[in-house]
Amino acid sequence: MESKLARYERMGKCNKCGNCCVAEDCDKFNAVTRTCMDYEHRPLKCSDWPAVPPIMVEGCSFKFKELETGRILGVKQI
Repeated sequence: MESKLARYERMGKCNKCGNCCVAEDCDKFNAVTRTCMDYEHRPLKCSDWPAVPPIMVEGCSFKFKELETGRILGVKQI
């Protein structure tokens, strides 16, 4: 169910690029393999990330649909 306050709908699937882990300085991120060491049991903040378009990193596979206009927003550099 959509929240009445929701402004965006997140679309896509995680491509496990690891760039959000670097941005968040996550301790489960393996810098050598550029992967999560416990992806299946990652914290909720990780599975919910990115939550809104301004908080996205290069390489992220998610896109957002602006509900009011239908405009699709992609990745922004942080």
